[in-house]
Amino acid sequence: MKNTKLYWRNFRQTVVSPRFHWFFIKSRLQANWVDAPLYRRLMSLVFTLFAITIVTLTNSWATFLVAWVFPLIILYHISALCQICSEHLWGATGSIQSKSHGRFGGETPPLKGTFKDWFGWTLRMVFYHLPVRIFVLCDPEICAHDHHHHYPKDDKNWANAIYNRQQQVDTGAEYQEYWGLHNAMEAVFQNLSEQPALSDAEIKRLINNK
Repeated sequence: MKNTKLYWRNFRQTVVSPRFHWFFIKSRLQANWVDAPLYRRLMSLVFTLFAITIVTLTNSWATFLVAWVFPLIILYHISALCQICSEHLWGATGSIQSKSHGRFGGETPPLKGTFKDWFGWTLRMVFYHLPVRIFVLCDPEICAHDHHHHYPKDDKNWANAIYNRQQQVDTGAEYQEYWGLHNAMEAVFQNLSEQPALSDAEIKRLINNK
């Protein structure tokens, strides 16, 4: 197994990188204001004007920036980055099903552990796994994303994806899963470390989504 420290360092640097956040917000603006159909661009315009009007009339710009803009830009970008960096074994060979896995919050409790063990487990469950479940893996289909690739026709029943996936596991279906977002990310980074280096042209193509 290769060392993944470089990937973790790049991930941490990306989280606080102004370039990353600018690239992300620029892509979102283009998707809603330039590339979108006319009706969506009109909806974006109406929503933006409505929000600006309400905030101006109520003189609540400070609250708006802290409670709305910051979470929906900076925190959302970080959440999306965590989600993407744990979603698939990017670059691996094989089918999309073989490169997909489930991602779940939580870890095995220390049933025979000491008070210190239980205390540490409780802290991790409350202050790590729970926030990740709420802010990153925030819907059933994202947690059971591999089920989506095994049974794409079941997408309309996305709210029950976790239960449907578990039923298939119980009947012998083969699924890969990771408990703890960091474990899923470590698996993705490990897989990336084993892939051949990309050329500058390939990197540019991926960045431009072509």
